[in-house]
Amino acid sequence: MINHGTEPVPLPGPAHDLLTGGTVAELAAGGSAVLRIS
Repeated sequence: MINHGTEPVPLPGPAHDLLTGGTVAELAAGGSAVLRIS
């Protein structure tokens, strides 16, 4: 996912970040991530 906006974007549910191994609930402004949404 890529957030081209200037505000964080909430995800529909918790997602597993495949690059960091963490759990995320939103995508930061200007951020990108490879996520598995369960």
